[in-house]
Amino acid sequence: MARIARTRLVLAAALSVAALVSVTPPAAQAIVPKASTWKPLPADALYDLPSTYDQCHARVQDTDPVACVVGDTKSEKTVVLIGDSHAANWIPGLMLAATKAHWRLVLYTKTTCPAMPVNVTLTVSLVDKATPYYECRRWRANVLAKVASWKPSVVLVGGSHTTRIIGLDGVVFRTTPAARLQRDAAWQKATAQLLSRLKKDVPKAVVLVLHDTPIARQDVVPCVARAVYATAGDTCSYPVGSAVRRTIRAAEVAAIVANPNARVVDAFHTVCPTTRCIPASKGILRYRNAGHLSATFSRTLWPMWVEVLKRAELPLTPDPYLYRAPTSLTA
Repeated sequence: MARIARTRLVLAAALSVAALVSVTPPAAQAIVPKASTWKPLPADALYDLPSTYDQCHARVQDTDPVACVVGDTKSEKTVVLIGDSHAANWIPGLMLAATKAHWRLVLYTKTTCPAMPVNVTLTVSLVDKATPYYECRRWRANVLAKVASWKPSVVLVGGSHTTRIIGLDGVVFRTTPAARLQRDAAWQKATAQLLSRLKKDVPKAVVLVLHDTPIARQDVVPCVARAVYATAGDTCSYPVGSAVRRTIRAAEVAAIVANPNARVVDAFHTVCPTTRCIPASKGILRYRNAGHLSATFSRTLWPMWVEVLKRAELPLTPDPYLYRAPTSLTA
């Protein structure tokens, strides 16, 4: 009898365990992707830079430009990129596109130094007199003196729309509506001056003004690191209205009017496919900080740059935009 009792207890225990297993939802047993599946890892994102940064991206103190020549370096077709770190956002994709489409790509980029000849400062204060960023001014002048020697077919120019510009009063433009209008006017004037200079120096080149990348108002990388993998893109997304300065984009479009060989390239929808901007998708972290794309993501955009270079070789249409990224690129 004792043996029978023990057998019944063992059977009862086994049935209880089986019951527990049988009611566990299958979804709960699935392997949930971890943050380690992001490329780059959120912890490493800040260092996911274009490969050319160490060799030729000019630092604050540099005034002598060092060009990186990449892509198909033996090609007779040359495209030159000039600008700050926001213009450098596009380098990984541009490099791959230049290689595949057989273009020689010449890179001139410098920290906080847009291609447009605005009066830039590194001063943070909106009250004190700002110190001009003389190293930027000298570096830009030296770059422009070299552009014609490359005999480029295409010149890409760009800069951050949040660049600190000194106003007529010697102070950084403030954030009031009136000050923004003045700032936009200064950017438009500087863009027009740059295009006029390039028209004189490289009259046969197509000059493309690159609209700035969408800027997150806070660093989205920590948000992605904390979020659930499957929903991080939505959880950490931010509205288009906060990511773009429409008036300064309009100023860039207005600046090309006097130059028949100038057009605008807008890659906005690569990050903001709808009314919101997506900082991470399909396992790829798109940003390395609030204002800069990860090199990993930039590299995936090479088909866009192949198309841009292809269109630049064709007769230009009246449309001020040579290229606008379709939302399908982010699908």
